[in-house]
Amino acid sequence: MSFPTAASAIPAPAPPPEVLTGDYIKIGVNGFGTLGSDGSTPPGILYDGTGTGTFNSAYDYLTPGSPFEGFSLYGFKGGTAFSVSNNNDAGRGRVISTGNLTLFNGVEYADAGNTYDNRAVWTGTYDNYFTITHDYHFNDDGQQLNITTTIEALADLTGLNFARFTDPDAQAAAGDDSRTNNFQGANGVAASDLVYAEALVSKYVIGLYTSDPTTHASAVTTWMMDPAVFLAGGNIGNGDNLIGLGFNIGDLDLGEKFTFNYRYIFGTDISAALGAAGAGGGGGGPKPTIQDGGSYTVEQLLSGAVDPTFNGGVLTLGSSGAAPTDFTVETAGGTIDTAGHDLTLSGVLSGPGALNKSGAGVLTLT
Repeated sequence: MSFPTAASAIPAPAPPPEVLTGDYIKIGVNGFGTLGSDGSTPPGILYDGTGTGTFNSAYDYLTPGSPFEGFSLYGFKGGTAFSVSNNNDAGRGRVISTGNLTLFNGVEYADAGNTYDNRAVWTGTYDNYFTITHDYHFNDDGQQLNITTTIEALADLTGLNFARFTDPDAQAAAGDDSRTNNFQGANGVAASDLVYAEALVSKYVIGLYTSDPTTHASAVTTWMMDPAVFLAGGNIGNGDNLIGLGFNIGDLDLGEKFTFNYRYIFGTDISAALGAAGAGGGGGGPKPTIQDGGSYTVEQLLSGAVDPTFNGGVLTLGSSGAAPTDFTVETAGGTIDTAGHDLTLSGVLSGPGALNKSGAGVLTLT
C-alpha cells in the first residue's frame, strides 16, 4: 500500500454547512465560505417579512434553480497576477476547497463584549498567499446579515481587490421570478454604498450595503467575479443579473491584516430594508470601529465615517490638527500613528484597553 506524498496530498473535505436561523432570516453557510448550504441544497437564503420565523422553502433566494453567491480576491504576488474565487455552485469553480467553519452563537464577539444570537466564522487559506476569514453574525430580531471579512497576507501582496456578489432569485409571490429590478443607491444612500435586487411583484428586497471607509463601489453586472468590474460601478439594468460590492484593499505586507465590513439587507421593500439596517434618510448606518487589522485616518473619524472606538486597530494622521472627540478603548486596545504629524486630543478617553502611540510627531492629551 502506498500513500500520497506531501506534494500530491488529497485535500481534506470541506466542513459540512451550518444554518443560522433568526426571526426574519434563515441562512445556510457552507464549508467553502459562502452563503447557501452548497449547491441547490436548502436552506440557501430565506427571509420572512413577518418576523415570526415562518420560512417558505419555495421562496429561497438561492434554491432551487441556479442562483449564485460568492466572493473573489484578485491581486499580485511578486509581480504575478492571481485570482481566487469561491461560490455556492461547485460547477462554477472553487479555488479554496477546504476551510474551517465554526459556530459561535452567543459567544463574545471580537473581545468587544458583544454577542450575537447567530454567528458562524469561516477561515480558508490560499496556498502561501493569504488567509481569509468571513465572520457572519446577526441577532434573532435582525433583518440583515452582518459580515466582517479579514485578509491576512502570507507573503507581500499588491493591488488587492475584493468582491462580494449574488444573483438572487427573488420569488416571494405569484409573478415573481428569477428576473429582478436592480438598483444602486436609494433613500439618500449613495450608489457606491448600496446595490439591491427587487422582486417584480412582491417588491421584496435583498441587497448589499456598506458604510466601511475602505474605497468601494457597487455594480449590477452579468455573472462576473472580477472585483474590478464591481469597482467600476456600472449597472446593466433589470433582469437575471448579478449584484455586488467591490473593495480596493491595496497592498499588504507579509503578516499584515486588513478588516472591513458589509452586510446583506432584507425587507418587504427597500425602505423597510434600509430602515432595519439603520440606513436611509440621513444616509448613515452603523459605522466601523477602529478594529483589529484595520487602519483608519483622522480625516475619516472627523467626517463621521468611523466610530471613535478602538478595538485593536490603528488611527493614522494625514496632517497635523486636533480631534475634540471622546474615545472608547476596548480590551483589544488601539494605536494612534502620528506619522510625522502632531495631534491634540481634547476629548475623554474611557474603556478597559490600552492606547498606544507610534510614529514621529507629538500626541498631546488635554
